[in-house]
Formats: sequence, C-alpha cells, structure tokens
Amino acid sequence: MKLLVIISMFLILGGFTTVNPVELTPEQLHGKISTGDVVKVGQSVKIVASDGTHHKFKVTEITDTNIIGKYVDMPIKDIVALETQEFIGGKTNLLVE
Repeated sequence: MKLLVIISMFLILGGFTTVNPVELTPEQLHGKISTGDVVKVGQSVKIVASDGTHHKFKVTEITDTNIIGKYVDMPIKDIVALETQEFIGGKTNLLVE
C-alpha cells in the first residue's frame, strides 16, 4: 500500500511528458519550423526525414534552414513528420496524513 502511495505521489508531483504530433503537410511544416511556431529551442522532438530516417533530440538552435541538436544538424526542407514532447510539471499539492 505504501508503494502505491509513493508511486502516486511521484506521478502527481513529478509531472508528465506529452507527445504532440504535428499534423501538417511537409511544406506547411517547413514554414512553421522556420518561424518557431511548432518547435522552440529546448524542446525534445522526434523527426522523420525524407529518406525515412528517424531522429530524436533536444533542439539547441533553429535557423532559417536547419533545426539543430547536440549531434544533429538537419535541413528543415528534409523533414516530413514531426512530434514535439512537452513536460507538464506537477502543480497539484498532495496532503498525506
């Protein structure tokens, strides 16, 4: 029972990560990435490139032509699908007697 309470507290106070698939055509997606509408520096992303490769990384920089992570420098024009991950921190206070 104590384990269940501890796990529940961790989940409530710790927060959750949500995955948000961006459902746009590749052309629309390219424009939204370049303007910073769908991806922000510091966000974690999953990207599918036009050659079918999958990349998962934390964004460190976005230029007019590329989205950049620690070990990834991908041309925006090569992106065909994108998911962003967002951490939603725990905002609920839990009182345990």
